[in-house]
Amino acid sequence: MATSSGEGTGALEKALDVLDAIGAAPEGLGQSELADRLDLPRTTVYRLLATLVARGLVRRDPLRKVYCLGFRCFEMARQAYAMPDLVAAAALELRALRDLTGETSYLAALDGREVISLERCDGAHSQRSAAVLGQRKPVHCTSQGKAILSAMPDEARDAIVREAVLKPLTPLTITDRRRLQAELRITKARGYAIDDEEIVLGVRCVGAPVVDAAGQVRGAISVAGPAYRLTRARLELLGPEVADAARRIGAQLQPAGADPTPSTEAAVVALPGLWAFHGAHPLWSADGSRL
Repeated sequence: MATSSGEGTGALEKALDVLDAIGAAPEGLGQSELADRLDLPRTTVYRLLATLVARGLVRRDPLRKVYCLGFRCFEMARQAYAMPDLVAAAALELRALRDLTGETSYLAALDGREVISLERCDGAHSQRSAAVLGQRKPVHCTSQGKAILSAMPDEARDAIVREAVLKPLTPLTITDRRRLQAELRITKARGYAIDDEEIVLGVRCVGAPVVDAAGQVRGAISVAGPAYRLTRARLELLGPEVADAARRIGAQLQPAGADPTPSTEAAVVALPGLWAFHGAHPLWSADGSRL
């Protein structure tokens, strides 16, 4: 039994290695390239790929003859984070920010000491930021991560900053904990965070935290683009816009554990004038006992 269990674990690890390799290659990987990268026999890679394709975790591009992540991976990612309300609430604001700025807008959530991208609305320019959904980034050098940290309780924030590995990804990455804490205090005071080419040279980003009615940080939104378009002056103009959008998203979110049933205590007030007819005809819901 022990041998069988060990063999099963080994096969599972190899399958996960295949998924990791494919996930790290946006253009996909061929079977031979996968075998070479993972130092596995091609017959083994073929069997693993066949199983992963059958389960929808991997798909094969018949034209380029490469393997890419399957749509089942994205479905599982959404379910794992149990944040469909966050994604739905952010959709309209992400599009509005894209239309306002012309740049790509993002929604992300905190996972340990990293932020993970949950949604993206592509910008209008041919040269634009295009981080893939599900991509993980260090919390200390992204506007989303700094925005989330700035809105957290002091104790929780200090614990993450204390344990984070402040790896320099560019010459502009903040690697001093005291400087990072100072940056987070500034971010909290002004309501938005700035990534000044700290994770990728030539790319700037401005983000703001999404906080629900109970004060819980649920994630962050951001706008990112080339540094020559997103100058520091423009970031400071866009920051309040992003912060306002984040507040509107947070206002739509039900606090964790709250009753999702809408309140019926507020009185119904008719709108005066012709605008009253823009709501069509009022109907009484017998099941919900409300107008």
